This record gives sequence, C-alpha cells and structure tokens, in this order.
Amino acid sequence: MKPGHKISLTYSTITILLVLVSSSAVFYFGTRHYISSLYYNYLEEKARVLAMERYGQDDLDPVKYRNAVQRSQHAIPTSRELFVPKDSIETALSSLLTGSQIASLLRGEVVHFDHEGEVGTALLYYDNSGTFASVVLSRNPYGDEIAHTMRLLLVVFVLGASLLLWLVSRLWASRMVNRIDQNYQTEKMFVNNAQHEINNPLAVISGECDVTLLRDRSPEEYRSALMRIAKQVDRINGIIIQLLAIDDARNRPQKAESIDLSEWFSQNELPPHKLYIHGSFRVKMDPDALYIAISNLIGNAVKYGDGSPVVIHAEYPTVSVTNHGSPIPAEELEHIFDPFYRAANADGIPGHGIGLALAHTLLQRNGAQLTVTSSSENTIFTIRFSK
Repeated sequence: MKPGHKISLTYSTITILLVLVSSSAVFYFGTRHYISSLYYNYLEEKARVLAMERYGQDDLDPVKYRNAVQRSQHAIPTSRELFVPKDSIETALSSLLTGSQIASLLRGEVVHFDHEGEVGTALLYYDNSGTFASVVLSRNPYGDEIAHTMRLLLVVFVLGASLLLWLVSRLWASRMVNRIDQNYQTEKMFVNNAQHEINNPLAVISGECDVTLLRDRSPEEYRSALMRIAKQVDRINGIIIQLLAIDDARNRPQKAESIDLSEWFSQNELPPHKLYIHGSFRVKMDPDALYIAISNLIGNAVKYGDGSPVVIHAEYPTVSVTNHGSPIPAEELEHIFDPFYRAANADGIPGHGIGLALAHTLLQRNGAQLTVTSSSENTIFTIRFSK
C-alpha cells in the first residue's frame, strides 16, 4: 500500500472515531434525554390535570372544570393513574418509588421515575379536603420510535460522511503525500547515483596513485599518471557543477517573463540546428531556465544524432527537438529524465546523464511539460508550454 493511502486510511479512521462517532453519540444521547424530559413534562401536566379533574370539581367554576376535563381527555394516554393521600404515600408507593424519591415527593418536589419498562411522574396536589399524591404511568412510544429513526439516520450519516471523508483524504493524499514520497524517492536515487558517479573517478584516482607510488618512475611516467588523475578530477568537477545546477534549478525562485520565441531563437547562440517556426508566439518563462533547457535538448540531440541534422519545430504551444540517431529503447523512456540515468544507446558517448534531468526540472518548475517519443526513424523531445 502506498504511503499516501496508508495515511489517508489512518487519518480517516481517527477522524471518524473522534469526530463523527463521538459527535453522533453525543447528539443521539442528548436528543434522547431531551425527548425523555419533554415526555416527563407532558406526564407532569397529565398528573395535574387528572388531580384537578378528580378533586377540583368543588373548587373550580364550571368553565374551568370543563376545560380541565377536556385537557385530560386530550393529554397523552396513560396506563395507570393513582391518587394517594399524603399519609399513605410511603406504604402505597413503595413498590414504585425508592426511599429518596418518596422523600422528595413529600417535600413537594415533582418526581420522575422508571418502573418495569414504563415512565411515571408523581406530584403532590393540594385540595381543600387534603393533600394527595397524583401518580401517572405510561409507556413512551414516541421516544422509542424517534430513537430508532435517529439510530438509522445516524448510521447512514456516519457511513456517508466516512465515505466522503475517506475519498477526500485519499484525493488529498494522492496529490500531496504521494508526491512527497515520490520526491523523497527521487532524491534518494539522486544521492545514490551521485555517490556512484563520484566514487568511480575517485577510485580511479586512488588506484592511479597507489600504482604510481609502488616504485620510482621516470618524469614521463609521473607526467602521464598526473594527466590521468587530472582527467578524473575534471570529471568530478563536471559532475559537481551539474549537481549544483540541478539543485539550483529545484530551489531558486523562477522569474517568469513573456518571451517571443521567434526573437529568442534569433538572439541566442545555440548548437547547430534547423529551425522551423510556424507562426510567432510568446511563452511565459524564466529566460535563463528556457535557455538552459533548450540548449541542453539541442546539445543532447546533436550528441546522439549520429551526425544527422537536428530539427526544431515551434508551433503554439509546443517546441519539438528531433534527431535521427539511435532510438531509445521503449522500456527505458520512463527513466530518461532521471538524474544520472543513461539509456543503452548512450554507450561509448561521453556524458553523465544530467542534461535531460536538468531540462526537465527547469521546464517543470516553469509550468511546462517535457515528453519524449523514440522510434527507429527519430527521437523527438517535445516541450508543451502552459497556455
């Protein structure tokens, strides 16, 4: 599994657990508590209305009493209704209420309780004939139905949000984390190849010194050994200069300018080539980056063209550089822009495999794309500038 996908999966899982599941649980239980509280309020109203209906006929005028009866008929349905004198509360309600709940009721507080799958409310009602406890019990079908519906909705919400979050995080990871990993792998390969390229001439220098120092030699032999060492030193210097050029291309800020390509080709000295411009057009690029990239492509085409002319076609929005030398093997095309990579057709031709990598890096930094096609007839490097 790619690092981006691993991070995406981990990030999604943690976020789902911490945010979606926890917030859904809080919302679910909070809503259930609100529904229960609301139902207890309805039960409390029911208990008061029933007490008024039972004991308030003598105290209320006919209109108020009739209203109380109507409110009782339209209130939520109850399974049991109890009216207990205050003196008998402890014995009569001991099977429904706990000791602390009975004590609260006797202090005049409204008590809500659960009993064998039902919910109930008990309160004191004060009448001219005495004080009574009004107790009602009922099942809460609304709460169960709403809770069931909420559970289904929350499951759908969590699954949908999880899928959306995973897709978004995977897209983000694919664009960001995978690119970081790719850059890391490229840098790792770059360092390994650079070490290999530099180690080769260093090994030659070390071997040359060891062999030369084995015995006394003539001035001509010393001069010959020093020339071979100097050649390897020049090779190291060339590698280091190109390494610094790639590093500079990757890190230095680009100063884009609007450049007319017809004028640009006529004003800059480049390796020998045939130029065909189909209509003048302008590109937005760093002038130095454009010069290094195109001169490297032309120089590469001259080097591997087997003496055939290099042809440049410029037609908006592309510039192509074509040579008719040995083709690049198809299986090696995807690596042709890797630093220090040299294709099989480069055997025997001097170079370090940095020119194309440098051109690719500079063009990419300026928003242009560099691609290559190769066949038995020709090899074409194409720059596509951003429109």
